[in-house]
Amino acid sequence: MTRTEDVLIAMRDGVKLAADLLFPEGKEGPFPVILYRNPYGKEGATNGEGMKFAELGFAVVSQDTRGRGTSEGVWDAFRNEAKDG
Repeated sequence: MTRTEDVLIAMRDGVKLAADLLFPEGKEGPFPVILYRNPYGKEGATNGEGMKFAELGFAVVSQDTRGRGTSEGVWDAFRNEAKDG
């Protein structure tokens, strides 16, 4: 699989959220996507079960929520989750 780490994705208000991406190797997209968003660190999903999903043909995006990990902004539990997701 192909792994790209700490990709900054701009939200509608300009705040950039950090994500790790996994793509199936040797296949061309488009791919179905599994999105993980976590205030406790994005690394767990792309190092664990996310790898299994990438092997099965899914693209995996694991993102630090706003104001957590390497994402920009201020963390305010549940306030921005719907918009950011």
